[in-house]
Amino acid sequence: EANKNIFVSPLSMYYALAMAGTGSNGETKNEFIELLGWNDMTDEEILGAMKELTDDLTPANDQVTLSIANSLWQKQGAEVKEDYKELAQDYFDAEVRELDFTSPEAVERINSWIEVKTNNLIQDMLDQIPPDAFMYLINAIYFKGDWKSTFDEEDSYAGTFLNENNEQVDVTYMTQFSTFKYLKNDMLSSIKLPYADSNFYMAIYLPNDGYTTADVVGYLSSGEI
Repeated sequence: EANKNIFVSPLSMYYALAMAGTGSNGETKNEFIELLGWNDMTDEEILGAMKELTDDLTPANDQVTLSIANSLWQKQGAEVKEDYKELAQDYFDAEVRELDFTSPEAVERINSWIEVKTNNLIQDMLDQIPPDAFMYLINAIYFKGDWKSTFDEEDSYAGTFLNENNEQVDVTYMTQFSTFKYLKNDMLSSIKLPYADSNFYMAIYLPNDGYTTADVVGYLSSGEI
């Protein structure tokens, strides 16, 4: 949507796709393997890797909060193999629930779960449940962290920024003097701002003159950076 900020979590999509992929078979399973980079991995290795991923993402201190929650919502009366539901619980720590999708409260039940797991930041995710819906696989991620090197509010100042539409917009700039990892090439400038837990950082990419955000996204997707 124009003039709206968009936040996308590839990790969240990976978890949801992984839950679906581990429950698939045949050609569908092969497509998930190719998509998620599971080539040459056994089922046991895939499940172990998903379990380790969550452990590796655990913050090292209480200045960073990262909550990852998975859930599986099964249509009431639908046949779902018990071993798959156990797999979702054991390796994805997923909450498995059976729900009457035709109930007027069904949408609110799922939306409430998402709101709780994201500290009320994501609300009204669903507005309806289609009649042919069989199951919802949901991942919710909440992150909040303090900067390792903090910004002083007194050092902020008002200025203008030239956006992608060549429009000058009023913004507030934050400033500080410290040492950060920085990259500049023909296409972009980039900086990494670490959080208090040095395993986590914010990477910011600014296109150079003559380039767009789409150019930068394509460049990042190419694996050259």
